[in-house]
Amino acid sequence: MSNATPEHRIIEIASVHAAAERTPTTLHDPAVPEVLGTRLATELRRFQPQTVVLWSDLATAVLGHVVARELGAQVVYAFADEGVLTLEGTMSAGEQVALIGYDWPTRPGLDALVRLVRNSGAVVAAVGSALAAQHEEVPVVVLDPGVSR
Repeated sequence: MSNATPEHRIIEIASVHAAAERTPTTLHDPAVPEVLGTRLATELRRFQPQTVVLWSDLATAVLGHVVARELGAQVVYAFADEGVLTLEGTMSAGEQVALIGYDWPTRPGLDALVRLVRNSGAVVAAVGSALAAQHEEVPVVVLDPGVSR
């Protein structure tokens, strides 16, 4: 795989996992969230998440909905507005949660989202990411075949 922009890496990763007749050519191709979301759900199923939490941008929302559909989980959105982080949706104390995203360096980031969910009383069981990500305390599932697991 190349050292392309994050958007091109996401397309490359989706192409690796897609059927030959559905190989995406742009980030806006419906095959991208469908292929990557289905694959993330397969990898995350062992953590038994009841809820997926994601930042509230459109691309991540589509990806997160595919993951939630495949897992039979609910979706909760995270928002960052003028430095204030909030969740839209409800989670029970102890509920198993998977955080979903294409990439984590933007927004307040992965650490902030882990803290926000934990402060709500839920348990961050795992993180699902298309591109490389890591966290000291939470298992991270990465679809990028160029990343050693």
